[in-house]
Amino acid sequence: MKALVLYDSEFGNTGQVARAIADVLGGFGEAQAASIPSLADVGLLVVSCPTWKTRPSTPMRDFLKSLPRGALRGIAVASFDTEYRRTPRFFKLAAARDVAGGLKRRGGNLIVPAERFFVLERQGPLEDGELDRAANWARQIAARLEASQA
Repeated sequence: MKALVLYDSEFGNTGQVARAIADVLGGFGEAQAASIPSLADVGLLVVSCPTWKTRPSTPMRDFLKSLPRGALRGIAVASFDTEYRRTPRFFKLAAARDVAGGLKRRGGNLIVPAERFFVLERQGPLEDGELDRAANWARQIAARLEASQA
């Protein structure tokens, strides 16, 4: 089964987290939203973007809109976002939840709750330990996927 980590990254922080996740998932593909490959052989799709004004980035919203309903049927999905920790509490996980909802509406099977990773300032860098946390989250995804296929 092939996995794809698809991300949009304004300042490179989301891309760093996406690569850490792709590294754990072992030999799986990684693509930016601007260069979306075919999803034909994908069994796991992890989608991410930074949080901008409580919403997913425009390229990620465009990607989700481009997928017809049912396009992700039979594909395990997960989502995360990156955000500045000082974002007001009621905005937390806004982008990741929106992306997860979009993936589910298109038939994806959400296998883990949406996650967020933090940057120190609006443009980064990532907070200490976030790449390790991303790797641990990826291990949870792999374990859930394995359990669902057993």
